[in-house]
Amino acid sequence: MRVPLETQRSFYLTLISMIQSLAFGYLLTTISLKDLSTPSYFLQVAGTFLVILLVWHEYAIGTMLFVWLIDFWDSTIPFGFGLIQFLLISALKQQDWPPSVWFYCLSAFAALSLWAFWNQFAKGAAHVENHRVLSLLAHEKSRTMIYVAASCCAFLAEGLLARSTPRNGGLFLTLVAVGTIILVFFGARGIFLYPKVMRKINTQELGPTTGALSNAVAKHAVRRKR
Repeated sequence: MRVPLETQRSFYLTLISMIQSLAFGYLLTTISLKDLSTPSYFLQVAGTFLVILLVWHEYAIGTMLFVWLIDFWDSTIPFGFGLIQFLLISALKQQDWPPSVWFYCLSAFAALSLWAFWNQFAKGAAHVENHRVLSLLAHEKSRTMIYVAASCCAFLAEGLLARSTPRNGGLFLTLVAVGTIILVFFGARGIFLYPKVMRKINTQELGPTTGALSNAVAKHAVRRKR
């Protein structure tokens, strides 16, 4: 009996959607409205929301582009993201956590993202249905892995610098701004990359059909002239 790969897409997207919905709800209940006027706190909230958005978006795109057999680790990774996001959002509670924890959570998020991308590309390569997408992403795969690995190191370094930095200081604001910019650049990658890949896939799928239709129309026109 063959396992229906297509049906696993909806299951996986449902799982990640539930976890990200819980994370987003926890973020909304954790935000301190009076502190939003502080630039560093506002950027931390924006960066935390971007983490939630990036996780959901990457999985949504991944389930559209790839098919693979889901195993234990595929179920573990989304819950790992949920745990890291819980700690990341909790780190916004300034009275309970030191300033460095937020950056350490971002570093852990990047490390888990690196594993998630490797898992996706490795398991996707095992199925012939994914070969066309993987060929279109040939150069972007290595760039993505390098960027995520570099981000992990950058967040870790920021956490070490923030250990003795007050939240109301200029250095802390700079560190938060840099961390948020790293997340924004990664998000911009998806905005420009995935639509391009999907257009190429749709063009390749419609190409033969369009050509056959054009030939049929041409033959019909020739017959009418005769």
